[in-house]
Amino acid sequence: MTPEALGNTHSEVGSGPKTYGQTVREGRKLVGLSQEKLADQAELSQGYLSQIEHDEVKDPSFAVRTRIAVVLGFKIDDTEATENGDVIFLEPHAAYLQKIMLELAPEQKDLLMAYIKLTFPQASLEQASYLSMPQPLSGPELGAKIQDERVKREWSQGQLANRASLSQGYLSQLENGDVKSPSLSVVDRISTALEMDIKDLAGVTTMKVPGEIASVDQFLRDENVTQDVKDAKLKSLMNFLEIIGDPVFQDNFIILPRNQQDTSTPAQ
Repeated sequence: MTPEALGNTHSEVGSGPKTYGQTVREGRKLVGLSQEKLADQAELSQGYLSQIEHDEVKDPSFAVRTRIAVVLGFKIDDTEATENGDVIFLEPHAAYLQKIMLELAPEQKDLLMAYIKLTFPQASLEQASYLSMPQPLSGPELGAKIQDERVKREWSQGQLANRASLSQGYLSQLENGDVKSPSLSVVDRISTALEMDIKDLAGVTTMKVPGEIASVDQFLRDENVTQDVKDAKLKSLMNFLEIIGDPVFQDNFIILPRNQQDTSTPAQ
């Protein structure tokens, strides 16, 4: 996505309350996903996603909202209800930054942190609250939870597998923790079979990102900073993110610790 497009998206952020569909649509555009790609990653039909974006679906299920949230970086917190249910929206720029942070290599994150400190000197890192995104249980933890709930009901693996429309072999792999990241549609089917809320089965914990990212969000919310300054700094940051997020960057620009650098004397 171009810096200009990102700037335009940011300028829309503070325009007032948005519906769930509007927020999904804007978040999708900000992270550069087509409707087809978001639908695919969130395991939805494109037609159903289109209905959601146009607010034709009045109350999407928690499982559907969670799948969309994970892809776009929305925050889900069932302890903080809004008029849209359980979904708490991060502003689009914050969701985008979180997504990028989770994808960067350690060396790239160090560069980004240094850049943020230089670019946003007015932002207080000490006072900035951490941002978070949904991170459901997975792997061994989820497998153990599924097995525990099944045993409580005195069901065999075959019985639960049948109720959840899964193969017994796959359920066995799940319970043994061999499936590191089962799709949310699978977890949703299991929770339905167990007659549990998906939140109670899979959990929705938070994966925190560094305070520097929260400081950017804090800076962009500061009423004492003019909008043109905010836009300029955000565009600058997005340009930098595009540079260090490029795989070619990692292949051609690696910073080595001083004690690992070649200190040999050049040949005469």
